[in-house]
Amino acid sequence: MSTIIKLCGLRRLADADLANEVRPDFAGVVLCRRFWRGIDFELASAIHKRLAPQIPLVGVFVNDDFGTVLTALRHGVVDMVQLEGTESEEYIKDLMFATGKPVIKACEVTSPSATSGVEGTAANYLLFSNNIDEPFDWRLIKNIRRPYILSGGLNADNIPYAIRQLHPWGIDLSSGVETNGIKDPDKVRAAVDVIRKLG
Repeated sequence: MSTIIKLCGLRRLADADLANEVRPDFAGVVLCRRFWRGIDFELASAIHKRLAPQIPLVGVFVNDDFGTVLTALRHGVVDMVQLEGTESEEYIKDLMFATGKPVIKACEVTSPSATSGVEGTAANYLLFSNNIDEPFDWRLIKNIRRPYILSGGLNADNIPYAIRQLHPWGIDLSSGVETNGIKDPDKVRAAVDVIRKLG
């Protein structure tokens, strides 16, 4: 099966146009305003409308109020969510029950114990990162058996190694395909090409 591609951190309508060109399996926007990539619901909705309908839009949240996340899903701001904080299993299950929408649970991998029990989450998908926009020690997830998305500073140079060593279900592209904090079309195209050739 081909490696899934998620192009995350879209902040401009031009980013949606780029996504439409390279056709990732998912696109993503950060809806937690505490982070520099964070955008508001209005811009997220505009990006969503600009995206090709075949590209689901993921909204990234970090310990946000349940009602806020619920609103984003019920009002069609995004098609699914990625939870980056310490949201409980109850939170995840309630969200899935209330909306019927998919949930990605992100896990920050900082130590061997960071992934303990994470494979048992009710979330539809798992994502591993270190939240500092750089690759982490991939040895820490070598024993994970559940399919997952790999994130963290991935680009055309390090993706081949990641795919060959880890065989992730998906690759999350964000900081590694940016120049000065903006999605770089050449870097995005190069990364996508590498994934599709190897995945």
